[in-house]
Amino acid sequence: PPKGQPKAAHLDPEQLASLRQVLIVKTRDDPDFWSVVGLTELRMYESLAAGRLSQERAGIELDYDALRARMPSAPKWKSVLDQVTFVLAGTLTRGSPSEREAAAGLIAHLQAYVDASD
Repeated sequence: PPKGQPKAAHLDPEQLASLRQVLIVKTRDDPDFWSVVGLTELRMYESLAAGRLSQERAGIELDYDALRARMPSAPKWKSVLDQVTFVLAGTLTRGSPSEREAAAGLIAHLQAYVDASD
């Protein structure tokens, strides 16, 4: 990557496929907030590692919106926000301009959920 930008993370495709399958089965057979949000977080991690967060942000936000429509006031959104903020911290400071904008926008999107729940 260009100087000052974070190195792309390597995500093992087999481990990702295994994790995705576990989350899909859990969501299908015994869904809960964490299994559903986990699928969206996995999508975000993959997008981030591939440097495609800016291209995939809108779809990720739609996934979060769909879960929020079913669980609008869940205090768990604060935990989701904290995790996403932690994961995107490096991108906020060292990502390309479009990736920084996407990261900040995604955090703001989740912050609005938390603010609406307070």
